[in-house]
Order: sequence, then C-alpha cells, then structure tokens
Amino acid sequence: MNKFLILLKLTLALWVTSALAQTHDTLMWMDSQLPPDQFIGVDAEKRIGPSQWESITHTYQPFKTSVDRSAKQIFWRKDSLNPDDTFYGELFVYDSNFIELHTETFPFLPNVDTPGTKWDTRIDRFRLFQNVDNPSMGRVIAPRTLSQDWTYSQTINTYMCGISDSHPGYYKVDGFKQVNSGECPLYQLHVKDTAVTARIVSNYDVLEDGSSVAGSPNRLPAGTTDGGALRKFEQALIIEQVMFDKARERFIFGFNNGKYYGIIRWDSSNGSPGNWYVTHRTVAVRVLADSVHSFRFTGMRARGEDDHTARLAQ
Repeated sequence: MNKFLILLKLTLALWVTSALAQTHDTLMWMDSQLPPDQFIGVDAEKRIGPSQWESITHTYQPFKTSVDRSAKQIFWRKDSLNPDDTFYGELFVYDSNFIELHTETFPFLPNVDTPGTKWDTRIDRFRLFQNVDNPSMGRVIAPRTLSQDWTYSQTINTYMCGISDSHPGYYKVDGFKQVNSGECPLYQLHVKDTAVTARIVSNYDVLEDGSSVAGSPNRLPAGTTDGGALRKFEQALIIEQVMFDKARERFIFGFNNGKYYGIIRWDSSNGSPGNWYVTHRTVAVRVLADSVHSFRFTGMRARGEDDHTARLAQ
C-alpha cells in the first residue's frame, strides 16, 4: 500500500474518532444543526397492530431542539407552527452535572380553556417540575456528560402555573408571578421515576417498530417546503424514562452525515422493564422548511427569561 493511501486511511480514522468522541456531550445531541428556517416534520401515531400504526393528525408537526448556552437553557419546540405559538414545547435547564426538564406547555383543562382546544395559548401557562429531594432541581432527564452506564432515580412533584385552584373552580392568573413567588398550585404529587437512562446506539431506524401507517398521507403544513425524507441515522442517543416500573417514555436524538439533528422521536409504552409495548409514537419523517417565517424560538426564550426560577435552577 502506498504512503498516500496509508495517510488517507489514518486521516479518515482520526476524523471518525474525533466525530464520535464528541458524542459524550449531551448538549451536542440536543442542539439541532439544521439551518434556522428548517425543522423536522414528524408524524404523531397510535398503534393499531403489531407493526401497524395510524396517523393521528394527518399533517406533519414540528420538532426541533435548540441550546442557548448563554442562558444555560434548552428549548424543545413542537406541536404548532403558528408564529404566535413559539413558546409551545418544553424548556430544560442544565449545569455541569445534569440536564433537567423545568417547564412544559400545559394541556387542556375543562374549567379553564375554551372547549375544543388542546393546548392553552398563553406564554405564562405551563407545568413546572420539581425534584422532591432537591426542590431547586427540575426533573433530571440526562447527565451533562454521557456515559453508557448512567442511571438516575427520582421523585418529582408538578405544579400548574398560570391558573388558580381556588374555589369554585380554576381561573386564569399570571403564571410568571406565580412561579417566581412559589405559588403555583400542586398538580401531581410524588411521581416516581424508577430509572432514567441514557445510551448511544448505532444504525438507528426511527421506524424501529413498524413502518405501516394507515390513513390518508400526511399533508405539508401551509407555508412549508419539503427538504427530503428522514428515517435512518448513523447514531442515536436514547433517553429512557421509566415511571413506577409501569410506563416508559423515550426521547431520541439523531446524528447522521456529520450533523446533529436534535430530537427525532418520542414514544410512550406500557408494560414493565424488559417487556415494553409502544402504544404511541411521534417520529421524524421529513426535513421541512418554513418559507414564510423562520423557525423561531422567540416565545420559549421569553418564557425562560420571565420565569426567574429557570435561572435559579442552574
């Protein structure tokens, strides 16, 4: 073998080693390297057979995660492409040890919200997560630095900020005032995460549990253009959250062709450890571009700024 080929092989080996060596940094996995106007179009599905699925929305929804290193916050925007809904999703905080879920958009409540709406359209309306043993922490979902044997257990409480539970029923209040003064009403008491784990796998298929989807084909959201199909990734970070040993949620982040895509799949399972059955999943299907508005995180940044506890939690 001539010297040129030997040098080329060594260079390629070093390049691959260098690229893979970066995967211990959880923030890299969560920080999508798609251009600002692009996001992942996902399909929300429910299981209707061993390998058969049914689309729930029939329109691609957005997934994209972004890291704000100056604020030490991570944004996961999802569900809505409406330019007024840039706060929809989940907000994480991090320090040198952990990445923690701090708040998420709150679902419909019958005594508060207009019938027929699924999510509340207010930036100051959210669910707050708090670690029972360390109230300054949120819900730990991953270590700051990955290792294959990492595991974590915890008990959390959640609070509903932006509404009051005073008699005779819920009503709307300033959620930022509530959370900053520690007055958000309790929503869930002592939710047990039996085990939270994080591991990296190779050759990941987002349709690992079946590719047959019933129903009409998904539609592109208005104002978007198609940037190409997604399915298989060279590597994936799988964060697994087991609750009470009876339910499981997974959050999966992808890496392919030298690029970190951020979150590419979420799923929910029933069963028990070693015997899980995925019932719902939201999976990456295509890269989409918003030709009308860049895919912004404006509302999520504003939520992180106005919620003072997000900064105190770091």
